[in-house]
Amino acid sequence: MLRNIRGNSAEVLRVRDSHVEKIPVTLGLRGMVASEIVAGLAAGDLVLNADAAEGARVRVQQNVPGTIGED
Repeated sequence: MLRNIRGNSAEVLRVRDSHVEKIPVTLGLRGMVASEIVAGLAAGDLVLNADAAEGARVRVQQNVPGTIGED
């Protein structure tokens, strides 16, 4: 979920070591349903698709039905 969108800049909530951190990202192509992030995240980064306070502790649940990569 993108937050604080300003032009081609925004913020996302990334989960690292079971804690939420707010990080700046650079946007590429943007549409009604999806946006491309061209800088600020690395392959394998976990992005929170909900609202949470920065520093909050979260538990990552793997293989949630209905998500990408479902078997």
